[in-house]
Formats: sequence, C-alpha cells, structure tokens
Amino acid sequence: MTEESIGIDDPEVLDLVKKELFTGWNASAVMAEIRQRHVAEANSRLESALIEGIGQHTMSVDADAYWFWNWKEPGCWQDKGFRAEFLKKNPHCAAPKAERKIMVTR
Repeated sequence: MTEESIGIDDPEVLDLVKKELFTGWNASAVMAEIRQRHVAEANSRLESALIEGIGQHTMSVDADAYWFWNWKEPGCWQDKGFRAEFLKKNPHCAAPKAERKIMVTR
C-alpha cells in the first residue's frame, strides 16, 4: 500500500492511519485471545462426550482465529497436522478429554 494508492497526501495523517490499522489489528487479536481463554474456562467446567458419527470434541477456537487462519491458509482446518500444531501453540483451545466408562459384561 502506498500513499498514492489510498489518496493521502499528508504524512501525519498517513502515519495516524497506519498506526490505527496496526493497533486495531492488535486490539482484535488481544480480544480474540481473551474470548478464547473465557471459552477454555467454560469448557473446563463441562463434560466432553464422544458423539457417534461425529467424533470427539477436541478443541474450541474463537471465530476470529478460525476465520483468520482459514483466510491465511485455506482448508487448514481439515488438515490434522495443522490442528495438532495449532493445539500445541494454543493449549487453552483444547477441549476437556471425555472420560470413557469401562463396562464389564458377563
């Protein structure tokens, strides 16, 4: 992006616009992280379950993070390796493990 492409001639205004874009992005990222931590706290109080045909609930991801990564790397959420790496870097996104009840039948 150049000064000419956005039609701003005043360097002070351009600096303010650049700063707002940068700080606005940082604010969004921080808010997404805070929301994600709240989701993790709520998830820790819930019991996770295995749902036949759907599978195990493995993580909860904030919508901003989900759509950012989907935009940056289309189809990434279908990749098991990407999801594993995402959980490794963001352990607070992990869903609680479902307890498997053992049944003994005779």
